[in-house]
Amino acid sequence: MAHQVAIGWFLTVLVAFVCSGPASSEGPVALVGGVVIDGNGGSPIENGVVVVRNGRIEAAGEAGTVRIPSESTVIDLDGRAVLPGLADMHVHLMGGWDGVSSDWLGYQRYLNALLYSGVTTVFDLGNVMPFVLQLRDEVAAGTIAGPRIYCVGPLVDDADPSWPPFAVALVTESQVPEVIGLLERSGVDAVKAYGGLSMPLLRELVEVASERSLPVIADLWERNGSFDMTAAGIAAIAHAPTHQLDQRSFDLIVERKTKVLTTCLLYTSPSPRDPLRY
Repeated sequence: MAHQVAIGWFLTVLVAFVCSGPASSEGPVALVGGVVIDGNGGSPIENGVVVVRNGRIEAAGEAGTVRIPSESTVIDLDGRAVLPGLADMHVHLMGGWDGVSSDWLGYQRYLNALLYSGVTTVFDLGNVMPFVLQLRDEVAAGTIAGPRIYCVGPLVDDADPSWPPFAVALVTESQVPEVIGLLERSGVDAVKAYGGLSMPLLRELVEVASERSLPVIADLWERNGSFDMTAAGIAAIAHAPTHQLDQRSFDLIVERKTKVLTTCLLYTSPSPRDPLRY
């Protein structure tokens, strides 16, 4: 199982070493003796070896089948595991939120927590646009530590947004080209349609965004997964459907290959002394 792929692998207890230590230097690093999970459905390799050079996986496989360069820094992983980096497809990189206020200054604590949980890629589905774009660019440049970030910028909501600090209000369809143009110029990766949008506004948003090659991800609350929402041409549903789907809606999701971004219970903390759950 020797390949040349990007280093999206996560080492359970030594991720900081791999990210900032010898794995980033010119010399190779050999991770030996751990359980290797390839992420493609293959059986775990109980006594595996992974060789990393210049930020790329050079070789991986069972001990004895992988050549370890003599100049390698060798890390013994006995009792530990190596697996592909995890991707969290629904985050809001605000450090922490208690339902009233956000802890913007805690962003590095949040990014660190993601890395040490094995998350190497995240999709931010709603934020203050200049803030999340700077986070994305600084991580990409290596200025701050964090997972690779994809983002939508602000939520695109109706005239009375649920989250005004990081939302764009749409009142009429005539606003859509301007809003999509702004998002495109800003360099976001997708558009997030939010709960209050009417179906005419959603359809117009999808049509104009598709002309700019921007996928639309929809979080329309109680209509999540509904036939009309999926028929509008969205690329993904931001949560698992919040109601029982009828067969027609389910079939359309399958036919359109509409993605469903399921979400998990998230523990976070806006400050070290006030842990919260939401």
